[in-house]
Amino acid sequence: MKKLFYFNVLIYITIIGLYIYATILGAIGQIGLGAFQIIIAILISTDIKKTNNLGYKALQIYWYFVLAYSIAFILFITSDSLNNFSSSILYIIPMTIGFYFVIVTFLIYKYSNL
Repeated sequence: MKKLFYFNVLIYITIIGLYIYATILGAIGQIGLGAFQIIIAILISTDIKKTNNLGYKALQIYWYFVLAYSIAFILFITSDSLNNFSSSILYIIPMTIGFYFVIVTFLIYKYSNL
């Protein structure tokens, strides 16, 4: 779990660097970050023990954020009235969820034996 946490932090910081260098590269990298974090969250969800209450609850909250963002993204795609929020829906919210997942992996790494 320690290596997974550090790898997750490394990828997240790399994506932020790509956003600073060129926004389009950061956006493309963000797609990979999202896929990586969802795959890792699925793997952690199957392995986490409910004895790690803090990590388990944080992971549940992560899944709620992912579900809420998915619904907002679908609404954004299908509706023209959300154009004013396009940058926050496409760039800011996913990176915030990604940062929260970095925190989740830290909590699970710190308080678990995965």
